[in-house]
Amino acid sequence: MKWRLALVAGFVAGYVIGARAGRARDEQLRRRLERLRDSRVFDRLQAAVELGVERLRHDEPAPGAPPPPADVTVEAAPDRSAGAGAARPEPVPPAPGGP
Repeated sequence: MKWRLALVAGFVAGYVIGARAGRARDEQLRRRLERLRDSRVFDRLQAAVELGVERLRHDEPAPGAPPPPADVTVEAAPDRSAGAGAARPEPVPPAPGGP
């Protein structure tokens, strides 16, 4: 029975000490966050993020609007109408004085 009481007392003491340390750490983090929010770096970062969001919104098409045309270039496919046994074109010889 003594060891149970000692165990419970140990848990209670650890909880109280940990809770005090936890509060102090929470206060420290809160103060650092407040200093960060009041800094110029935070203001500049927030302005940059807002500008980026506005640019993305500006580039988005309106809801229900047709999608913009795709800029796709289609190259001509080789003529395969002659069949599988068709002669292949001769390679072009290199230019004189080339590499």
